[in-house]
Amino acid sequence: MALYVLCVIPPTVVYLTVPSRHTTSWALIGLGSVAAILLGVHRNRPAHRWPWLLLAAANLAFTAGDTTYNILEAAFNEQNPFPSLADVFYLATYPLFAAGIFGIIHFRFPARDRAGLLDALILTSGLALLSWVHLINPIAQTEGQTWLERAISVAYPLGDVLILAMLVGLVSLGGIRERSVQLLAVGTVGILVSDVLYGVLQLQGTWQVGTPMDLGWVVFFTAWGLAALHPSMVRLTDPMAQPRPGIAKWRLAALACASLIAPAMLLAQSLRGSVRDVAVTAVFSGVMFLFVLARLWGLVDEHRKAVARERSLRVAAVSLVAAVSPEEVAGAVRAAAATLFGQRQEAAHAAVLLVFDRDRSSLLPVSIPEPCSSWSLDGGRSGESPSALLSRGTRLIDVGDLGPEVTDALAPSPAALLCPLRLEASSAQEPLIGALLLAGPVKRLHELSGPAESLAAQAALALARVGLNEEINRRRSEAYFRTLVHNTSDVILIVDDDNTVRYASPSAYEMFGRDLQVNTPLAQLVAPRDHQRALHTLERARAGDGVDSGQDSGQDIRDDWQVVRGEEGRLDVEVRCRNLRHEETVHGVVLTLRDVTEQRQLERELVHRAFHDSLTGLPNRVLLLERIERALLRGRRDAGLTGVLFVDLDDFKVVNDMMGHSVGDELLVAVAQRLTAALRLSDTAARLGGDEFAILMEGARAPADAEALAEQIVGALGRPFRLVSGSTSVSACVGVAIAHPGDEAEELLGHADLALYAAKTAGKRQWQRYRPDLHTGMAERHELRASLAGAITKNSFAMRYQPIVEIVTGNVVGFEALIRWPHSRRGLVPPDQFINLAEETGQIMPLGAWVLERAATDVARWQKLRPRPEPLRLNVNVSARQFRDSRFVDEVRRVLDRSGLAPGSLVLELTESVLVRRDEQIRAAMGTLKELGVSLAIDDFGTGFSSLSYLREFPIDVLKVDKSFIDDIVTDGQQVALVEGIVRIAEVLGLQVIAEGIENDGQSDLLGAMGCRYGQGFLFARPMAAAEAQQFLMVNQERQFAGRQSSTVPRGSRRPSLPAAAARRTQHWDELAQLRRESRMCDAVIDEVRGRRIRSGDHWLTDFASCNYLGFDLDSEIMDAIEPHVRRWGTHPSWSRLIGNPRLYPQIEAQLADLLGAPDVLLLPTITLIHASVIPVLAAGRRGGGHVFVEARAHRTMYDGCLVAQEQGATVRRFHADRPDELTRLLRASPVGAPRLVCVDGVNSMTGNLPNLPELLRICRREGALLYVDDAHGFGVIGERDVAETSPYGIRGNSVVRHFGESYDDIVLVGGFSKAYSSLLAFVTAPPALKAHLKVAAGPYLYSGPSPTASLATALAGLDVNERRGDAIRADLHRKTARVLDHARGLDLATPNTDGLPIIEIPLDEEADLTAVGEYLWDKGVYVTLAAYPLVPRDQVGFRVQITARNTDDEIDRLNAVLTSLAERFPVKRTAAAGGSS
Repeated sequence: MALYVLCVIPPTVVYLTVPSRHTTSWALIGLGSVAAILLGVHRNRPAHRWPWLLLAAANLAFTAGDTTYNILEAAFNEQNPFPSLADVFYLATYPLFAAGIFGIIHFRFPARDRAGLLDALILTSGLALLSWVHLINPIAQTEGQTWLERAISVAYPLGDVLILAMLVGLVSLGGIRERSVQLLAVGTVGILVSDVLYGVLQLQGTWQVGTPMDLGWVVFFTAWGLAALHPSMVRLTDPMAQPRPGIAKWRLAALACASLIAPAMLLAQSLRGSVRDVAVTAVFSGVMFLFVLARLWGLVDEHRKAVARERSLRVAAVSLVAAVSPEEVAGAVRAAAATLFGQRQEAAHAAVLLVFDRDRSSLLPVSIPEPCSSWSLDGGRSGESPSALLSRGTRLIDVGDLGPEVTDALAPSPAALLCPLRLEASSAQEPLIGALLLAGPVKRLHELSGPAESLAAQAALALARVGLNEEINRRRSEAYFRTLVHNTSDVILIVDDDNTVRYASPSAYEMFGRDLQVNTPLAQLVAPRDHQRALHTLERARAGDGVDSGQDSGQDIRDDWQVVRGEEGRLDVEVRCRNLRHEETVHGVVLTLRDVTEQRQLERELVHRAFHDSLTGLPNRVLLLERIERALLRGRRDAGLTGVLFVDLDDFKVVNDMMGHSVGDELLVAVAQRLTAALRLSDTAARLGGDEFAILMEGARAPADAEALAEQIVGALGRPFRLVSGSTSVSACVGVAIAHPGDEAEELLGHADLALYAAKTAGKRQWQRYRPDLHTGMAERHELRASLAGAITKNSFAMRYQPIVEIVTGNVVGFEALIRWPHSRRGLVPPDQFINLAEETGQIMPLGAWVLERAATDVARWQKLRPRPEPLRLNVNVSARQFRDSRFVDEVRRVLDRSGLAPGSLVLELTESVLVRRDEQIRAAMGTLKELGVSLAIDDFGTGFSSLSYLREFPIDVLKVDKSFIDDIVTDGQQVALVEGIVRIAEVLGLQVIAEGIENDGQSDLLGAMGCRYGQGFLFARPMAAAEAQQFLMVNQERQFAGRQSSTVPRGSRRPSLPAAAARRTQHWDELAQLRRESRMCDAVIDEVRGRRIRSGDHWLTDFASCNYLGFDLDSEIMDAIEPHVRRWGTHPSWSRLIGNPRLYPQIEAQLADLLGAPDVLLLPTITLIHASVIPVLAAGRRGGGHVFVEARAHRTMYDGCLVAQEQGATVRRFHADRPDELTRLLRASPVGAPRLVCVDGVNSMTGNLPNLPELLRICRREGALLYVDDAHGFGVIGERDVAETSPYGIRGNSVVRHFGESYDDIVLVGGFSKAYSSLLAFVTAPPALKAHLKVAAGPYLYSGPSPTASLATALAGLDVNERRGDAIRADLHRKTARVLDHARGLDLATPNTDGLPIIEIPLDEEADLTAVGEYLWDKGVYVTLAAYPLVPRDQVGFRVQITARNTDDEIDRLNAVLTSLAERFPVKRTAAAGGSS
């Protein structure tokens, strides 16, 4: 800058002294100024250059004007050239100057300080008034000038006013403290002075170039060049903080002077007596008055805002005083900033408190939501440190200049206010401790600069106070730590790098038994076995030390050592090792030792207990599985066999109950010892719980070794055990499993468990080896157990009642309550399959309580319905576990009170296992029950542990003789003697006797003759539901009035039909009856038939309910064939079939047998009659007592035939065709000697689907059962498969059997002509011998006459048409069916039809819509079959469409259109919800 001044002086001197050099010297002065400005811009690099470049352009324009003026005057000898080209350059200077200064103001004051602007306008207005009065107006009124001269003359003072306004605005807004501003002001004053002198002298005509009056312009050039060269010029385009509120005295004085210019001028003119320019003066006065009012309003508004900010700062001060951590200080600062920004502030803002890091190279944010590691603030200047930036005071900075991490954290705010945190009165070396960064809109930041500085000062004090508190707390903590170290039981050692102890806490004496000296080697303290381990731990800790970071690894290393205590003592210690060698106060590795000797001993004991049985000391299940896994690995490596034996004691529960738990425990210990003695050293015996043991056998050479061991164990455990209480005998069963490649431990143990289950099923003292087929039985048992709990919770059980009668009179005296479980998949589960499970799981208590309450309620109702002198008795079975429950007696009392059961009518049947313990609890319970009027009975007397002493010791009332004594009583004299002995003993003791299981008259007569009064069994009635039992009771009591007569009450197998008939009479079909009443689709009267168009009244419909699949009902050839036969045989021959048959029968049978490929067939009137007569015959066989297995979804007529067989003595069980394993299990569980009949549908009449007939037939042939197939809907439609077939239905229509390519071995096929052949006639295939038997055993053949001649003729003609045209008809039928099925599937209708037969069921989502759907279809002219409840399950209610070959393509089109509209109108089941149909 000094160099520039020195460069300006010579041309200035030359300009003033050498007139001939005016032009050159003046150009050098002006161009030097331009160069200085450009050099300053280049060197100082301001944030915004263009304002300075405009100032340089203004100087250049001014220099050009002077140079032009000088050239005109010197070269062209023009004296005072005016106006000229020079004036153009001169006048261009003013707008360039104003634009440059405006740019500086724009960047320096982005918030546009309104007060400063008003002050500038007030001052400018005053000076403008002076210029107008004394300069502009005189120039404008000068005479002798052209308008151009006058305009140019006026333009100069106006330009000066513009320059003055810009300068005043710059100074008033930002002050004049910056050196560059001062130099710009000096230069501007210089040009203004010279311009004013130039104007005055120009008016006087005395202006000359080169006079000292030109020095003002020299000052202008020089000062502006210096302003650009000065470093402070950079800050002129940087945003400046908002000025403090209020007004300075000098500014107030200046504003007052400016405001008084107008009145002062008027006063002066008035005193001189020459008042002029009054209007202009009045206008300027009014304008300045408005400016002053605006300024006052701004002061008031600023005061209001200041008060609000003061209030916010006071609240912040309270929060800062209460803060106890830097994070809380930061939170208080953020809250205060939010208040300062205000609730109405739309733009986002942020407040971040920053503190210096240790080396003061960067700033760390305190508690922001997404903290950065550090912020290196440089203010946009590369290399500038945060300290240097903060030393510049509070500044408004562009966020982009603070670095990318700050920009991301503060986005989207454009600018930030940086306020240093400075401790003014601090004695610390560094009073600058951080910064407060407020980000937000630029204007708002300008307004908040003052409050932000106050907030920063308060935050600095709060941080200093928090730091001081932390230092105080740290020193207190050090003292506290020293106290803890000296008093803690843990030992703290500091170990140097040479592994010697430099420091030991006082508690080391208690651990090591001696005082530790400095430099004691650590190896002397650690047990020899842990020397290397301790050294390795120390090396790991030291290795975690950073090479140059000076930081510890941040993690404690934990270990367990043994240390030496005294001479021979050892202690287990838990070690924590931390590397603190970098800490100035430690310089070593810190070891913390804690004595855990007792804890480790306890852990070892717990581990032993976790892996061993506490009673026997044998390994438990967990340890056994681990050893099995290791044995399997060794077996794979050494090619040895691994076996597992599962051992279970047979009679342990009896011993435990009879002799007490202590004896049971002693027995288990003895069993464990005997097992261990029987094994090799390499084998393992384990106790799995209760009386279950397992043995791991390793290194067996062959499976026979494991089997030999199993035999040995069965023998060893079968020998008596000598216990403290005496000798006790038990037996055991063993399951053997040999490992195979790929077996896991759990799997192998499970195999042994399955084998054990098979062994126990076979009886006591048995062993079995695992077979893969054992999985099925065990899986079913587990499944049953899993579903039992849910069934008990939901009370999903059914009560059955079996009458107890007087044997002689047949009068019912009571009922035994029996429970059954209707399982969703298994059907009716008998008690023997789930009662034991309930006892094992403890669920027998709630189950028994439910049975007792339900049975008491039912029998009490019957007692009230038909009162009698001796009330009807109720017998209820009670298990041993249930009876021993302490709550049982109270439960009985509650049931008696609530049910209203007649006093003395409840009989509890106990098994003998209840009586074996003979303890006082049993006697007390029995005594209480007797007081309640409850009778006690011993069930199954004569079996188990029967003892006559029970009859003496316990208050027994009834003996129930077990069925095993009754079965052979007619043929076995010894059984007669036993039963008669029991009856005589009971008679002597005053006990009643009930014989169980009476099934024939011989047994009944013999028991009655020997004096047995009461009995129950199938002879009288099977167990029945409550409604059936009530009906049975009513019928029995009605017979009592008339007396018992054998002719009216026959004995034998027909007796059980009474409850069944009563049940059928009491069935309710209310819903079906309501549908029949409400729907025109039901019970409709058909008035006319035209093809598949039918008329009911005046309404025509298309028939899609017909089962005449082949359309033979409308075939003219068949119709023509009927009349000749009717004329020959009459309409209906009336002979009995047993007497004679028309020739038509053998003709049809011969053709039909040939079509079916069957050995022979028998024609009968209907399939229903075949089921009712043939199924019982096939089920009974020659010896009777057969077993029928009917598919769960079979047609109702087939199931009714099975019920007829059941009434005649056969058992009936249901199965599911899609679960072949279920059928296999049922067949295997049934006796082999009795007939077994499996009944299934061929084509399902609801779904149109086929069963897996080959699989079912394979099972039946393997298990020796006969398969009975009802193919009513398949015969005539499907047949054998052939390469020449015209459709997937096959050819010839010769039934489902031929469709699957099966023979008639072990198959009985039942079919009918009523569907495809449109004839009321049915058939059953049978070998000649069976056919002959049926002719004398089947009721329809014996008692019914022949079918009508028309039916026979239709069937015969239909067989002929089938041979000639049947395959073409079936192909057309398949095509039409496929069209409907494809359309239904395109609508996503959940039709269950998957095999493509002409039966298409459409299930509805809402059962209640069925009537409306039927009416809708009726109105649309579509006649279908409504599938209603109870004909189908509720979830399958819908309608069924049946396609026939006589349906036309137009009718199919109309049907598809109706299905589309129906699917849109009603909720139907869609594909995703499709399920099977019954």
